[in-house]
Amino acid sequence: MSKEKIIIFGGSGFIGSEAGKFAVSQGLDVVSVAQIERPPGSEAWMEKVRWVAADVFDVASWKDYLQGAKAVIHAIGIIKEYPDKGVTFERINGDTAIIIAKEAAKAKVEKIVFMSAAIKPPGVSEHYLAAKRRAEKEIAALELDSAFFRPGPIYGPRQPMPYLQRVTINFLSNLPIDYLKKARPVKVEIVGPALIKAALDLNIKGVLDSEAIKSVALN
Repeated sequence: MSKEKIIIFGGSGFIGSEAGKFAVSQGLDVVSVAQIERPPGSEAWMEKVRWVAADVFDVASWKDYLQGAKAVIHAIGIIKEYPDKGVTFERINGDTAIIIAKEAAKAKVEKIVFMSAAIKPPGVSEHYLAAKRRAEKEIAALELDSAFFRPGPIYGPRQPMPYLQRVTINFLSNLPIDYLKKARPVKVEIVGPALIKAALDLNIKGVLDSEAIKSVALN
């Protein structure tokens, strides 16, 4: 019996690698497509992933991997732009997701899970969130199932958050202020497994906030 195949775009990154690690533990056939081939380290699970170094905008370099895939996960994102190098929120946070989703739909992949966000990081342009919302809208119009993860800030070993800062934000998030509720931090060890579970379950659709993401991960 063949394994179900999951393709993680941005699979060598902070969030994508956590998703890949969990997917391997579930016996899935995991393909990572990213500009940086592998994440740092040499953990045993990494040997069970097919690491593909490719530019998302060079569709021919990765589209054949979509054949037979059950789902794709988009975990590509930036919080800083370099316009002179073509690295903008519109291109990286928005266009890459739309390109992947359109190719996935053509290949008859059942589902895409898009790593969006609830809020923009402090000091970051509004274009950060606008690009993600544009991608959500265009993906939702395609002929494949979709789920959009909108967590608050994500932290973990590769991107730590000071304990005092985390406790303060969690305390403030109990106040009846929408922005503060959305800003509640989430562990990457929660988000990674939730991405895989959402990719495999066609009943998990639409927008998932931090609480919904935690529920998916823990069930």
